[in-house]
Amino acid sequence: MAKEADNGANLDFGTELWQAADALSSNMGAAESKRLVLGLVFLKYLSDVFEEHRAALEGTPTRTADPEDPGEYRSVNVSWVPKEARWSRLKANAKLPKIGEIVDGAMLAVGRGNPSLESVLPKGYAHPRLDKGHLGQLVDTVGNIRLGDKASRSKDILGHAYEYFLARFAIADGRKDCHSFTPPSVVHLLVEMLAPYKVLCATHPDAYMTIATAVGESHNCLETLKAKYPRYIEPRIIHVGFVHFEKSVYLKMIYADGNATLTDTAFISGWSDTDDYFFSRLRSPNENIDLLVNQFDPVSIITCFDFFTKAAAERISSEYEAERQLRAEEDAAQ
Repeated sequence: MAKEADNGANLDFGTELWQAADALSSNMGAAESKRLVLGLVFLKYLSDVFEEHRAALEGTPTRTADPEDPGEYRSVNVSWVPKEARWSRLKANAKLPKIGEIVDGAMLAVGRGNPSLESVLPKGYAHPRLDKGHLGQLVDTVGNIRLGDKASRSKDILGHAYEYFLARFAIADGRKDCHSFTPPSVVHLLVEMLAPYKVLCATHPDAYMTIATAVGESHNCLETLKAKYPRYIEPRIIHVGFVHFEKSVYLKMIYADGNATLTDTAFISGWSDTDDYFFSRLRSPNENIDLLVNQFDPVSIITCFDFFTKAAAERISSEYEAERQLRAEEDAAQ
């Protein structure tokens, strides 16, 4: 991971972070340690986003807003992080034998404050098999990385960290548990065989290796979608973007629990006789992002993809049906 990502993100922290994560998995399987490591990384991301907005509230000259009011965060689609879950507390207690209990408490507190995240955040850091010295070391290492501030979000540091970890855990899973490891070229072939019109659910980390065979990949447009559709985006999602292969275009979504989906967009037809597909390989991945954000209406989004919440999708569908019924009545009256 000591390289520059396509968007200029410096990922030199990867080696140190992986060493700390790998040490944590010494007494457990790669699958379990993956769940706990990615949970910590996601909690740090939430904390970074929270602290950035908190600093903005405290820096307001009039100071009419209360930085400890959860509503000040939820109103701008920022997850509320209670005091007992803030990274500063975790870091201050990283060397204590009870750090596992403290991290579990932090996960529970964030879940209580944000019900949509309750099933996403893992627990089990206090388990006797988990070496608390290694856990504290991981907390310290993760604490030195900026994941959720504005600059890091623009470079999609969180998304790149997830992809890096999942690829490394796939290798570790094969090395420690004697599972087979599928080479990227074979995984790519399997993905292509799923086409047309399929969704690949990357419940196994090998699926992440398909990205290595892509001929092009867009930037993460999640923040742009959140700005256009406040409170509509499923909070478990941390990345939305396009991945181009030689014969297909997929919409990639990465979730906070480490899973992902790659959705073949070939079922979405183009808008002219010269365009077979709406999201064409003849465009660049970022041009397809522009189409998604600016030309794809909410009804089309809920029909084709799953990055809106269920409540948002139901609201959009209801409004569309009401509008369609009104037009039908107007046409009948003419």
